[in-house]
Amino acid sequence: LDTLVVAVGGGGLAAGAVLAAGSRRVVGVEPYGAATMHEALRAGRPVRLNHLESVAADALGAGQAGELTYAVCADGLDRVELVSDEAILGVRQWLWDHARLVYEPGGCAALAALAQGLLDDDPGPIGVLLCGSNTDPGNLRR
Repeated sequence: LDTLVVAVGGGGLAAGAVLAAGSRRVVGVEPYGAATMHEALRAGRPVRLNHLESVAADALGAGQAGELTYAVCADGLDRVELVSDEAILGVRQWLWDHARLVYEPGGCAALAALAQGLLDDDPGPIGVLLCGSNTDPGNLRR
């Protein structure tokens, strides 16, 4: 495994992945409408986002990255990619249709980055961390 892809909200899971990954590259993924860590990395410090709007905001919609998680992510993340809500929901449905796996939208963000081709140029094997069960299976197409 050369690259690990993880969803990012306030940065706790991503920071843990960075610390556990050793020399492996860790890529964070956030929805466009809840790009908390992306904006913090761009600003060089945690910033408050006052408006979060995404299908994954309940899981990934931290209004501000924590100081500690920001520091670990700023030092250890290779980058943060942004994905659309449509890609997140498409992956969620695909996981149900093809594997009968049910994940919350936030848990599908990392795989959505692959679905959108955002890691096509990354070398070597890529691992994707799927997480989260805060969801209503009733809104999946049968």
